[in-house]
Amino acid sequence: MMQRLAVLIFLALISGCAAGPNYHKPDLPAGQVWVEAGGQEPSDALSDTPWWLILGDDRLNALMDKALAGNLNVQVALARIKEAQAGQGGAVAQLLPNSSGQLALDRANPSTGYHFLDQNQLQADLNITWEIDLLGGNRRELEARTAEKDAAYLNRDAVLLGMTVEVARAYVQLRNAVAQIKVIQTNIATQSDMLHLTTLRKQFGLSSALDVAQAAGQVSATQAELHPLLTLRAQARHRLEVLLGGLPGSLPELDAIDTAMEPPQAKLVLASPGSVLVRRPDVALAERQLAATVARQGVSRAALLPRFSLAAMLGTLSANPDNELFMSGQAFSVGGSVLQPLIDFGRIKAQIRASDARAEAQLANLKQCALTALSEVETALAMYFNSENRRKDLIDTEAKAEETLRLSRKLFLDGLGPFLNVLDAQRGLLRAQLARTDADATVVRAIVDLQSAMGGSTFVEKPLPDKNDPPLIDISAPGKLHSALGGLPFAGKAPASPLVWFPQREYAGVRDLDATALTAITGGNAGA
Repeated sequence: MMQRLAVLIFLALISGCAAGPNYHKPDLPAGQVWVEAGGQEPSDALSDTPWWLILGDDRLNALMDKALAGNLNVQVALARIKEAQAGQGGAVAQLLPNSSGQLALDRANPSTGYHFLDQNQLQADLNITWEIDLLGGNRRELEARTAEKDAAYLNRDAVLLGMTVEVARAYVQLRNAVAQIKVIQTNIATQSDMLHLTTLRKQFGLSSALDVAQAAGQVSATQAELHPLLTLRAQARHRLEVLLGGLPGSLPELDAIDTAMEPPQAKLVLASPGSVLVRRPDVALAERQLAATVARQGVSRAALLPRFSLAAMLGTLSANPDNELFMSGQAFSVGGSVLQPLIDFGRIKAQIRASDARAEAQLANLKQCALTALSEVETALAMYFNSENRRKDLIDTEAKAEETLRLSRKLFLDGLGPFLNVLDAQRGLLRAQLARTDADATVVRAIVDLQSAMGGSTFVEKPLPDKNDPPLIDISAPGKLHSALGGLPFAGKAPASPLVWFPQREYAGVRDLDATALTAITGGNAGA
């Protein structure tokens, strides 16, 4: 009796033990303030609305709707989620018993002397096998598959963020090209008027042939500046078509754009460095990949340990078709087995060393990802503040260039100044106007880059769905997905069509980080 009790206690203890190290989330240090913020204090009271609404552009909102519904990279990420869910389901099934059945029918006509007797034989078997995961190898595999499923959701978040940022950048490039084309066309018209006036003055002897030739050359040089901008506009348009999942020429509404994109007049709200590490989907993705890698350290170590299995068989055999199936011969068996690797010439130990190296590399990758995220925010902040200051200076430069052209033109027409001053003033005004329109676009791009660096708002409410969650909804049905998510709170003006987006949530996989090195990760309770 005491021996049986000891065996039961031993089995109960060993069933709670899993091979390999237990995972502990590593610490990701982050400062309290941003170096490039110019003394502005960060705030975590951030909106959960789609980040691009801060730009206040209805055309961009409509393009984002189409991109969320038609972008093929998003569809690939959704398929990866389904694949990861299937992998997790397979790992769960590995912990459960397996059963198989066999049904065989044989007909024979053996010869016995001069007599031929027909013999029919019907056999039915039911086999049940179960690998008892006493040492936790299969549980570690389930742990890895679960982390990979979490990573698939976060990969979806990262793809969404990257896709929307690319759409915004291409749209800003398109608007900037359109604005600069308009600037050049306006200057061509102004310079052509000056060429016409200079030609008339030559007819009356007030200007020389040199003045006319210089004016004509100025017009030609300005016209030459138009063609690279037409190429940039075409590049941006076709880039948007790809991002929205459309064929070339599928966005005729872009032809209606004929104005520059003004930087939004909105107050800049900064997330704290720690909050950025929580919001960034690529950082959370790297953390979940680390968790999967550490779990597979246990899988590799479990290969060194014994594997316990139980098996049972129930069968019946009927040699006479007139008899009922279970009224003939019956058989059953129950047994168990232990499989222990003996000699593999170091193969398993090599796999263990490889899994340890992968965990070490993934930890370094996570830390590098966090440092990169913080660095990208600092760079985006510096770009934003400097580009905004540059834009203000260029607005003043443009005003002075306009005044210079007005004065030089007046002096030339009054016969008090050379025509060369007019040409220089025209070139200066063109440069100033192109620089100012590009500065406007640079400020908008800086805002886009800053939103991207801070993680946007691309998170789902439930990053760790279980089997009771509703099935994955196809993102190609925007209204259905918007309804399934319960609607989205918008801080500003919502676009005409519902945006398909994911409300902000805090990812617990990165928020509660406590260890500091790989030794902390691998220093947990180490298996059987």
